[in-house]
Amino acid sequence: MAISDKQLEKIKNIIQDFVDDIAFTKMEDDVQTSYTIPVLLELGWKPSIWKINTGQDIKTGKRPDILLKGSGGGTIFVIESKEPSVKNGLDGRYPKWTFEEQTCFYCGSEGVSWGALTNFVEWRIYNPHSFRTNGTYYRKLIIIKDKKIVCTDEQLREFFSLINYAFIDSCKGKISKERIFESYSRITELKESIK
Repeated sequence: MAISDKQLEKIKNIIQDFVDDIAFTKMEDDVQTSYTIPVLLELGWKPSIWKINTGQDIKTGKRPDILLKGSGGGTIFVIESKEPSVKNGLDGRYPKWTFEEQTCFYCGSEGVSWGALTNFVEWRIYNPHSFRTNGTYYRKLIIIKDKKIVCTDEQLREFFSLINYAFIDSCKGKISKERIFESYSRITELKESIK
């Protein structure tokens, strides 16, 4: 389900606000509140179906930035935010793990197949199984480079259609149904059922 022209225009306005506000040096929470959340609202997500900076229900002691819930009430997508000025961008790391590993850990801990890592200037969608297997992301969108908007309308539409509430909820959080993106445990279950 592609996003509408109206949604696209509103997202473009939010991106322009980010540039006009010179938000490149803002803190993670400011960027999340002022820009990421408004994009999610445009994509059909509502405050009643997200949890922000709340400890995981499974008590990992970790606090994913945004947990998005489906119509059934369970988490179907995770978003991990970083500040735009962090060294190495989304390729940054903590002493024990990379930002990518952190995002995939949160997805795995929530039992979901997909999540996004963003500093607003760049967005990446990850599937934890695929990341563990080959160290790659599923989709990447560079919105801003050298403080200029560099993405096209089509790139915005294609990327944000993947995290549009109506799309993710309709497919129960499974952005792609290709087998490569199934979790190891699901593949093991399938192999066992064939025996």
